[in-house]
Amino acid sequence: MKQSGSADKIEGVLVDGVREVAGKNIRVGPNCMSIQLPHPNLSRVVKATYCPVTQGQALMYTEQSRRIVPAAYSPWLIGPGTVVRPAILIGKGWRFGFNLFEVQLDGPESPGGPRAFFGSQDRKKLL
Repeated sequence: MKQSGSADKIEGVLVDGVREVAGKNIRVGPNCMSIQLPHPNLSRVVKATYCPVTQGQALMYTEQSRRIVPAAYSPWLIGPGTVVRPAILIGKGWRFGFNLFEVQLDGPESPGGPRAFFGSQDRKKLL
């Protein structure tokens, strides 16, 4: 790919392309997960970003209350000696060390809600 702008701009063009296909093909969904892998000589920070059509949400609950808050989701992160399952994210600045790299995950801010949350997603039980 020719150098044609910042990684975030290129991400936007690619996400728009997926959404265009999603509008024509029911087998393709419009929500995307972007993974930016920089050349190691330029940066050691890998950026994983959930790109939903509409803001993701999570149900946060305590013994006293339940509320829906803005949320993002992370992908599986698998590296030498490290496995991080997909998670629900609230707040910015989550970073995980992966050998020589660092993975950055950002979720939305939650005005009036929790400042930060990183938790597991419920999974359907397999047979």
